[in-house]
Amino acid sequence: MKLLIQTAVKITPQTDKGKGKPKMKTLTKEEMRRHIQHMINKHGLVTSQCDRPSQAWASRELEEICIPPIKSAISYAAALDEIGHIQGRYQTSRHSLVRELAAWRWARQQALTWTPAMERTCASSLAWAARNGATH
Repeated sequence: MKLLIQTAVKITPQTDKGKGKPKMKTLTKEEMRRHIQHMINKHGLVTSQCDRPSQAWASRELEEICIPPIKSAISYAAALDEIGHIQGRYQTSRHSLVRELAAWRWARQQALTWTPAMERTCASSLAWAARNGATH
């Protein structure tokens, strides 16, 4: 199990324009909000709002996400992850860890920035998925 968690959290960070440096551009809350709204509109998603990133969810069948208000890089990452559960690869896998890993990969690829706080949120989510069952 420990090896599975270690493997799952080692997602190669996206880089800026092939320079080998992780994306660390500083975005304002408004820029993050606009990006998420653009992604929602682009993919025609139904949205509702929850209070915290830990309450976020996605329904691929309904093309609906529930996301928190975008107030930080963490809520921005959570919103991208939920969109990734609709738009990302492998979302029909019967293994929750596969779905979660693919959604976070999609989120990182689409993010305009990727901060250490976002990486910690990703790692925590993947560790939780690994601990709480391989399928559901």
